[in-house]
Amino acid sequence: MGDDHNNDVPPDAVREQLRRILDSPGFDASERNRNFLAYVVEEALEGRSARVKAYTIATTVFRRDASFDPQLDSIVRIEAGRIRRSLEHYYLTAGVRDPVVITLPRGSYVPVFEVTASVTTAHAPPEVPARANRPSGCTILVAAFDEDGASSTFPNFARGFTRQVTVALTRFTDLSVLAADGRIDPENNMISGEYLAKLGVDFVLTGGTTVSEESFAIEVMLLEART
Repeated sequence: MGDDHNNDVPPDAVREQLRRILDSPGFDASERNRNFLAYVVEEALEGRSARVKAYTIATTVFRRDASFDPQLDSIVRIEAGRIRRSLEHYYLTAGVRDPVVITLPRGSYVPVFEVTASVTTAHAPPEVPARANRPSGCTILVAAFDEDGASSTFPNFARGFTRQVTVALTRFTDLSVLAADGRIDPENNMISGEYLAKLGVDFVLTGGTTVSEESFAIEVMLLEART
């Protein structure tokens, strides 16, 4: 998935971007998940995308034994969701000006590499709409929450939770609330800092849900969009 895009990005540029991410304090990920990201990026660059499966990640990165069954152990899927959130957070903050975007599309462990439109203007700040031309108060974008855990048992939990949060925020009259659906940058299929500036967004609310038969947990991040 995404091989056409990947062929357009020089491997050296991707490796430099990977080092930039892994060395940044803005990339909030465990050492194991840093190794996870480095592994799938290098496999993709070496033309081995077909090998990037839950089984090979589990046995190579997580040191699971040969009996690993991704149908019984969801560790790879759960950690991939955390990496996606860490990458999104990174590109909204420390990496907002980076020339190469590395993403893990949902439903795949094969990374996608894209050169951003801001490569030639990397040092120019995004144009933020004047406050005088915007509604009073703050504007917040509620991004779709990721869903980990027993999603097959509760297939719409994260979507419903996102919707409930969005509805609950609308009761604050000095807060303009935007839903993520239809608000994603159509060129990059992600929430970029420049795109948020175009929308006039002040804050982004995002996170994830982890669901099991016995309980659920919510991770929430509130990000200041312009910085």
